[in-house]
Amino acid sequence: YGFMTVAFSAVLNNVTAMIIVGSLSAVSLAKLERPDKLLGFLLIEGLLTNIGGLLTLISSVPNIIVGTAAGISFMAFFFKAAPFVAVVTVATLMLGARLFGIRGLATPEEIEEAAQLVAGFDETDGIESRGFFWFGAAMLLLFIVAIATASVTPYVGDLGMGFVALAFAAIMLIRYKHEVDEFYRTVVERHSGVRRNRGAETPDLIDEFLDLHESDPGFLSEADLKVSVLGPFIAALDTVAGTCSFMLYALLRNPGLLARAREEADALFADGEPAWSDVGKMDVLHRTALETLRMYPTVPMLARTVTNSFEFAGYRIEAGETVFAATSVPHYLPECFPDPDRFDIERY
Repeated sequence: YGFMTVAFSAVLNNVTAMIIVGSLSAVSLAKLERPDKLLGFLLIEGLLTNIGGLLTLISSVPNIIVGTAAGISFMAFFFKAAPFVAVVTVATLMLGARLFGIRGLATPEEIEEAAQLVAGFDETDGIESRGFFWFGAAMLLLFIVAIATASVTPYVGDLGMGFVALAFAAIMLIRYKHEVDEFYRTVVERHSGVRRNRGAETPDLIDEFLDLHESDPGFLSEADLKVSVLGPFIAALDTVAGTCSFMLYALLRNPGLLARAREEADALFADGEPAWSDVGKMDVLHRTALETLRMYPTVPMLARTVTNSFEFAGYRIEAGETVFAATSVPHYLPECFPDPDRFDIERY
């Protein structure tokens, strides 16, 4: 599962790798009657997703930026990075096994018992349609091949990896348009019901889109509304996961702040499951999230292609070149944030 995690995070992304391998780990350990090992597995797999991301130009945003600017092909990057990733992967697995007491099967009795439990696994469990499974598997393999050969494929190399990814996404959306439409209708119906009974509650982003569509359908059409409603669910998959990871890292590095966050969470759940409106009142966690976004922005820069040549600060920028707007630079300017290298939620 460790090597699967590295492979999936390399050709897909960290979040997808954890969804797939983490789920497999939970189910497998439950069937093997080893649920106490799940936390160790998940923590090590989480570390391995970052290691796998170093292996590729596909899923790691910094790697994509550097590789594109340097003109490095996917295969060249892969083969040069592979030895380093392999060493770190093995070292991480050995460290995880030692820290969490995960050992191999030692006795014939343990091996026999495990074999019997594994024999009871149902590989088709949870697969509602074999057609869906094989179509998804085939598209995944084609996507990996297309991305890996994009730099040497005529026309595709000129378009870039982003267009390849969008093309495959369009194919999947067209193939499963019914499921996408059903999900969209469910989201809209639930929000419409909440809006009718909202009272004084603050509307969220989807509510704002729905209100805008109802008030001015010419400005925000039904088709545009669908993209606006579904877009955040897709775009936020990686960004929210990355921000939460860095926020957990920041909390663990600041024990005093972690204690305050725990106290706030304990108070919130003291009377049972809280209402969604109460979650928004978590002041410490909210300010922790803001400081996390300042110090560890998920998107530290924006890439843009120049359409008209111009001069800036004595440099000549030609049309067709790629420029990067480092939006995170002000986050570390002392005139904007005093002592910028210190994690401090009292700024807000």
